[in-house]
Amino acid sequence: MAGVFDGITIEDNTFRGICGVNLCIASSRNVLIKGNRFIDTHQTRPTDTGAQYKIGQSAVVWLNQCQGVRFEDNQVIGQGPFAGRLATIEPTVQDVTGLPDGLRVHGK
Repeated sequence: MAGVFDGITIEDNTFRGICGVNLCIASSRNVLIKGNRFIDTHQTRPTDTGAQYKIGQSAVVWLNQCQGVRFEDNQVIGQGPFAGRLATIEPTVQDVTGLPDGLRVHGK
């Protein structure tokens, strides 16, 4: 069910050295992900945390059961060898905007 959590803003944060998914967002609506920096992500092999929920650990951002998610000006800096997709968007997600420009890989 999309939308248990409403009106979320995740803005101007630095996520550094995370080996698995950096942001895991579920059951939410009207989410803004803006101006965040994901630095040195996926440099080591991710664990299987969240496997029972089928959370893809190779993604920087994972979305499930969401509606109205907007990406703006987020940077992935120093993406490691264990990274997969920048964003995994499950089939239960509707109305995602701002990709691919709103979540981009940049050099270090």
